[in-house]
This record gives sequence, C-alpha cells and structure tokens, in this order.
Amino acid sequence: MATLLPVEQAGVVTLRRKSLSATAQSFMSVMTDTLASISAALGYGMGLSR
Repeated sequence: MATLLPVEQAGVVTLRRKSLSATAQSFMSVMTDTLASISAALGYGMGLSR
C-alpha cells in the first residue's frame, strides 16, 4: 500500500481485543476489492506475485 498512500497512512494498527472502527473496516474492504481487481486484470491471481 505504500505505493498508493504515504507510509504513515498505509498501516492500520489495533491493540489486542480492540475492534476496528467501521471506517477502517470499510477502507480495508475497498482496498482489498481494488487490489484484487487490479491483480486479476494483471493476471496475478490471488497471490499478487508471479
């Protein structure tokens, strides 16, 4: 994700037994879907590596 966002904004950190906010969960869902679409379009499949 560092190629998409500045390093200080690319990570999501939680403490044990603390849940992610709905905003963080939504962000991660969108990023997962976006990266999966890009990966599939490039022919990488699920692993993002050839």
